[in-house]
Amino acid sequence: MPAKKRTRKTPRQSSSSKKRTPQAAVQTGYSVPPDELERALLTGESRGLLEDYFGPENYSQLRDLARDAATRSVRGGPAS
Repeated sequence: MPAKKRTRKTPRQSSSSKKRTPQAAVQTGYSVPPDELERALLTGESRGLLEDYFGPENYSQLRDLARDAATRSVRGGPAS
């Protein structure tokens, strides 16, 4: 009779030893600089994240305000 081959069992990984995403990779509303936030509101980039953070109604208002601010010209400033 042929000899049985021994197989090595690998230890199971526990849920705590699984690879985790570093906290820096997770982006929240607090971690977005104001200029990037305004650009994201103008372009629609990260819409889902911003809607989740601000809520759909507030996101819509902020998007409209960002668009209005981008299209307004500066008036009444000192002449250069």
